[in-house]
Amino acid sequence: MIETRTTVAMTLALATLFAAPTSARADDEDGRERVLELIEKHLADADGRAGGMNRLSDVDTASDAAVAVQVARKLGTQKMTINFDGVPLLEALDFFRDVTGINIVVSAQARAQIEDEAVTVKLRLKDIRAKNAFELTLRSHEGLVYGIRHGVLTIALEEEFETRLRLKIYFVQDLIKEPEDFPAPKLDLSGLNGDD
Repeated sequence: MIETRTTVAMTLALATLFAAPTSARADDEDGRERVLELIEKHLADADGRAGGMNRLSDVDTASDAAVAVQVARKLGTQKMTINFDGVPLLEALDFFRDVTGINIVVSAQARAQIEDEAVTVKLRLKDIRAKNAFELTLRSHEGLVYGIRHGVLTIALEEEFETRLRLKIYFVQDLIKEPEDFPAPKLDLSGLNGDD
């Protein structure tokens, strides 16, 4: 709720700033700088909240959102026991794919880096939620994150999975500019009541 209010406030501030006459905008350089600082702070706060390796909530389409809910539910409820003793990370991810039934894809850049560094996993866990086991397994290589892309659970490097910014433009001139007054013609309605 607070994030929504902040976003709306920033949108209105930007709209007001850019809808103002050019001469007023030139005089209000401090105001413009303050708005830009607020936007940068908001984006930094959003990045901080999105920290960690789980990017399931960062989806582009409604179908990806539905898949994200299913994946989160499955990872959060299914329990498993694992015994990885020097298993290559890609084989460990194949194990998760087989046991959970979730479609898992590793990005080309992440796959190349994992193979180049010969990343292995050494974990022995009993009766643990699949989500926790999955995240502990991914921590064997720093910089890996996961989320939903194209309807599958995608594992990628953090820089590949940056949140996409979307620009939405709203017409708000009617909110900040008083409408012009058009006086209506005078109407004589005295003859309608039967009075002559």
